[in-house]
Amino acid sequence: MRKIWEIAWLYLYQTYKDRSTLLYGFALPIIFTAVIGAGISGFVASQAEAVWRLAVVDLDQSEMSTQIVERLEADRILDVAPAAGTAAAERVNARGTPRARCGSPRSPASPTTTPT
Repeated sequence: MRKIWEIAWLYLYQTYKDRSTLLYGFALPIIFTAVIGAGISGFVASQAEAVWRLAVVDLDQSEMSTQIVERLEADRILDVAPAAGTAAAERVNARGTPRARCGSPRSPASPTTTPT
């Protein structure tokens, strides 16, 4: 084990005995990391406060789709605008274009469908 440590020490000594190698190998990466991290931190903080508008058209009106809408409304980043039909969805769009739309299709057991 002693031989391994001697080889490692000799390698590190030969590699970093020049000050410029020490500067480029250790000091500059730490400085760059600090500078870039400080610069990027402003962008990340502004993105965390963003609120996304989401138009939800629930044609199914089932218990499961209601639970999905409730969970979406619980998210503080989303501004959920639920709509009962396509006309209501157009009214949501008129207030301001949402960044995303979510829709649930009518289920076969939906009361709006007529059995044949």
